[in-house]
Amino acid sequence: MGWYNKQVSTLKENQPTGFWSNKLATITEKRNRQMRNGINKAARIVINHCLKKSIGTIVLVGIKVRKIK
Repeated sequence: MGWYNKQVSTLKENQPTGFWSNKLATITEKRNRQMRNGINKAARIVINHCLKKSIGTIVLVGIKVRKIK
């Protein structure tokens, strides 16, 4: 998602704090769609695997989202 941060930084450069524009909204929506798509694809892979192996229950425990550099 480096492209998103670079574009936001460029658009907000020399703008007042809290600046927002239609272009920022557009690239934010694009980023959100890409993230949702990736999560949905990963979920579909897990579900298909469970269906193939006749696994009926999926338990998710202690999931934390964090950025790793």
